[in-house]
Amino acid sequence: MTLRKKNSGGRLVYLLGFTGALCMGIAVAGLLGVFAPSGKAPVDEIEAVDEPIVEPVAAEQKAVENTSSAIPVTDMPSADKAVDTYYPLEVGRYWVYVSEDAERGTRTEVERRIVRRESRADQELFYFSDGTVAFREDDKIFEMSPEGGVNVIPTGAEPYVYRSEGLHIEKQIGNPDTVMILGQQRYSHCVQVVTRFRPVDQPEQEMRAYASYYARGIGLVGRELWPPEPGSAPTQTLRDYGPRKM
Repeated sequence: MTLRKKNSGGRLVYLLGFTGALCMGIAVAGLLGVFAPSGKAPVDEIEAVDEPIVEPVAAEQKAVENTSSAIPVTDMPSADKAVDTYYPLEVGRYWVYVSEDAERGTRTEVERRIVRRESRADQELFYFSDGTVAFREDDKIFEMSPEGGVNVIPTGAEPYVYRSEGLHIEKQIGNPDTVMILGQQRYSHCVQVVTRFRPVDQPEQEMRAYASYYARGIGLVGRELWPPEPGSAPTQTLRDYGPRKM
């Protein structure tokens, strides 16, 4: 069950899986499998579109400034508050996600774990156990899978449009302050990121979408089709997370 203070956030199942192959082995929304030994990680195959197709978000839609944490509905452990970001990047950090495919009637559980950090002159690269590499650049986080797919997570107000693996992808902050209740866990002050996409050779009318929710100090906590259908459930939810010493 998903509750929101304000309005929250196929090939669709494919891209949900795509970002989740980045986030879980389901691939919904990475580019390089091998990085050069030095210098900034190249992102040649991320083709940014000069003129964004998405409408800019309103000026008042900016990142939430108050620290968010998961507040247990029952006696579940409270959230880790150590990292004050919407996507903590540190060695030892892990997330366990459960993915539901209603059409196929399947349920998959996958763990994502950061196992290594590599420092460059002007950039920090974080390597996941599944081969994904993530790094920050300006107000965005790039995730690059070993298969060549790219997922971009905007953390600022400006929309971002790019192409990856034959898809035209538009990312934008939707609701900057949303409450999510997933299972026994309540997450406050979540930022909603809406992803719209279509094959590059298909018209704009074929755009499909999903919404991802990020909690400060935690990261991705859930994902759902967007707009959600009546009675629908999230397609991906966070079951466990936290830091581990490596």
